[in-house]
Amino acid sequence: MNNTLTRALACAGLAITISTASIGVSLAEDAAPPPKVKLLMKNEVVSSVPGKEAYLLDIDWGIGSSTGRHIHSGDEYAEIVEGELQLNVDGQPAKIVKAGETYHNLAGIVHETKNISGKPARSIAVLIIDKGKPPTEPVK
Repeated sequence: MNNTLTRALACAGLAITISTASIGVSLAEDAAPPPKVKLLMKNEVVSSVPGKEAYLLDIDWGIGSSTGRHIHSGDEYAEIVEGELQLNVDGQPAKIVKAGETYHNLAGIVHETKNISGKPARSIAVLIIDKGKPPTEPVK
C-alpha cells in the first residue's frame, strides 16, 4: 500500500486496505509516516442526500503518523477509540482528542491529524463526500 492513500484517509480510516493512490495525497519525502487505513464500507448515499457517498474507515495511528494537511469535499466525523490524537484545523488552536471523544471537520476546512502522543492510537471515521471526488485532497 502506498503512503498517499494511507495518509489521506486517516481522516480521516476495515476489511479492505485502500491504496494510497486512490486518495490522491502526495507526501513530502521527509513527512511523518501515514496511518494505516482500512475501508470498512463505501456506499452511495441513497436516502435524502443525492450525489454523496459515505466512507467508513478504521484508522491505526502509529507513533508519529500524520495525515498531512488536507481537505474533504464533504463532512468528516470521527471517534478516537484508543489513545489520543492532535487535531490541527486552520484558524483554530491545536486540540488533543482522547479515547472516547469525537470530532467533526466541515467540508473544505484545511486540517491535519497527528499522533504525537508517543503511543499507538486508533480512530473510526465517516466521510460523507461528493460522489466521484477523492476522499481526501492534499493542501500545501
